[in-house]
Amino acid sequence: MKVLTFMRLHISVVIAVVALNVGCIVHAQSQTNNVLEIGGFELRLGMPQVEALQLLGTVYDVRPLENALPPGGWIVLRRGVTPTELIGSLGFTGGRLSSVSRTWGGSGVPEASTFASSVIDALRSATRSGSGCAITTETIPAPGGDGAQQARIRCGARVVDIVGARSGPVRASVSETIRTTR
Repeated sequence: MKVLTFMRLHISVVIAVVALNVGCIVHAQSQTNNVLEIGGFELRLGMPQVEALQLLGTVYDVRPLENALPPGGWIVLRRGVTPTELIGSLGFTGGRLSSVSRTWGGSGVPEASTFASSVIDALRSATRSGSGCAITTETIPAPGGDGAQQARIRCGARVVDIVGARSGPVRASVSETIRTTR
């Protein structure tokens, strides 16, 4: 009887420890899903607008988007480079950070566009089997040209976009965005 009681107690302790660890992992993942780093600065969804703008303004040129719809959009540019280099963008609702986008890369060289197109083709193939994240691919039409290919990988509030031109002016970009749910 004592052995059985001890085993029940031991199993209860093990279950409690496992539940605590799972809870910590889920909490850590939810915290990570609300944070995106730009240039070494961690930006949290919901942080005050003033704090986010001051933080990035110490290193980057942060400008409001003129005529942004909805209002509250800002762009983050690298200081002192020509041509202008987009680092990311911010969106604010009610004085709080509601979206953050970071540009992972972009280039006007043909190899970058070819690479982006290859990645998009691979992702298009991968969507046939399905996975935990939603992956969509599409061709974005352009007047007088083939347009661009885009792949979007959505995992909860986090989205990664990969875009590559099919012809014409060579452009390729990879960006990551987190956004509050509406």
